Amino acid sequence: MNHFSSKYRSLTGSNLIFYGFLLVYFMLLLYLCSQLNLWVDETFTLDTTSRGFLDVIRQSYKFEGQPPVYFILFSLWRNILPGIFFAKLFSVLCIGLSAWFFYRLVKLVSGNENSRWMLVVFLLNPFTIWAALEMRTYSLLILFSILSIYFFFQYYLSQRKKYLYLFLAISLIGLYTQYFFALQISALAISLLIFKGWKSFFELCLYLVPVVLLFLPNLFFIREQLTIIQPHNLIYSTVQKIIIVLHSPQNFMLALQLIPLDKWLRWVIKISFLLAILFAYYKLYKTRDFTSNVLFERLNFILVAVATLLVLFCLMVAISGILYADRYMAVAFPFFALLFILFKTYSSSLRTFIYSTISIYFILLLMSFYQYPVKKIDYKLIVKYVSSIEHKNEPILFYSNSLSLTFRYYYPGHNAIQPLPHEVHFDSSFMESLKDTLELERLMKKIPTGSGSYLFISDPKASSYVVELSRKAVDSFLNNHYHIVLDTLFFGRSREFPLRIRRLEKPISK
Repeated sequence: MNHFSSKYRSLTGSNLIFYGFLLVYFMLLLYLCSQLNLWVDETFTLDTTSRGFLDVIRQSYKFEGQPPVYFILFSLWRNILPGIFFAKLFSVLCIGLSAWFFYRLVKLVSGNENSRWMLVVFLLNPFTIWAALEMRTYSLLILFSILSIYFFFQYYLSQRKKYLYLFLAISLIGLYTQYFFALQISALAISLLIFKGWKSFFELCLYLVPVVLLFLPNLFFIREQLTIIQPHNLIYSTVQKIIIVLHSPQNFMLALQLIPLDKWLRWVIKISFLLAILFAYYKLYKTRDFTSNVLFERLNFILVAVATLLVLFCLMVAISGILYADRYMAVAFPFFALLFILFKTYSSSLRTFIYSTISIYFILLLMSFYQYPVKKIDYKLIVKYVSSIEHKNEPILFYSNSLSLTFRYYYPGHNAIQPLPHEVHFDSSFMESLKDTLELERLMKKIPTGSGSYLFISDPKASSYVVELSRKAVDSFLNNHYHIVLDTLFFGRSREFPLRIRRLEKPISK
């Protein structure tokens, strides 16, 4: 009886800790949603989803360079309440649903043991939190990827057709959310071929035929959309492109790109983690019996899928020449998160130590990363500063038209906001920049000022997407044609992305 009471108290205590963690976690997400500013890509999302249904679809293909499912769902969500904070909750909801299905997926693959620890590590992963705070497609992609893997494993283990149909439905929706979803489907199919043979593989391919046929209309848009994410002035060799892709696993699993430490400390973390993973796999291989052999097969299935995805992404990036970023591999993120199951082979106390160490490590990274809650440029404080110094009827000019987009969402004043060289029309022209100082001079002469001055706001960092007019040429032009009575580099809470704010007064005519 005493043993039962002790066990009951232990279970109750662990439940309180686990559910208390979930409560605090999602409250912190809500707090960050309220604090973090928009950034330019999110303004694209807001504009696209502010349109009518057909325009949302057209804009997703023509401007966003993506299939329309995310933008349709997000547009419907915004019809409930129009505010920015509520809009951000869509991604939080997607991560909440992802957490629920990830928990079930872990139990399906490895049983109840450590499923809670796995969920904690998944939720604390900086990529999970980043996706939850972005008004972009990545949180939805994580959800669809987890659903796809979950239903596939259900079918793989039970051979019940209802799970196959659910997998096919999610696959089609996923393909209409991001094209890279095709790589995840391919990785699962190749893993099935290796572990179940040709018959199961051909059966799956046969069932995938309708999905492929329904996806075919997207082929009319893919070539044009690829140009959107191809670099215009950066040249990478094929080897460099592949190396960038191969860094994604360590960034997804250890968030090494966020570590503000010396390079050798990153190597210590990488090597320690790799040795722990390899030894765990070795223990599983050496001690497998009937029960653990099932886990061994499932983990091997995941490892093959991960390896296949990496190869496919390397080939895709090398052939297409796109400017790759880790977030493009969001469809693979759940696979990397599942690899932490390998630590199950250790003793209970050692497992707890490893999972808790990883959790603390992620928490420290997140505390450092969100110490100053700002996304790139701190538009909230920049708007506050501009509002405190602006003159009446003083135009606010932005060098690079995209810089003005987020500013508009926070600016409460009445002065004209003039992007250069022209307003953003949310088409391919958003990447256009000033060609030369003659164009700059011609444009500025056309902009009336009632105060006799302008506020000129520029980004000191050159864009990697467009060939812009030299900052030195711009500075020389402004110095030669205007009295600069204010010149400040404003960071706000940002530590890397300031904006340069100058007040230009027209020179006195001689």
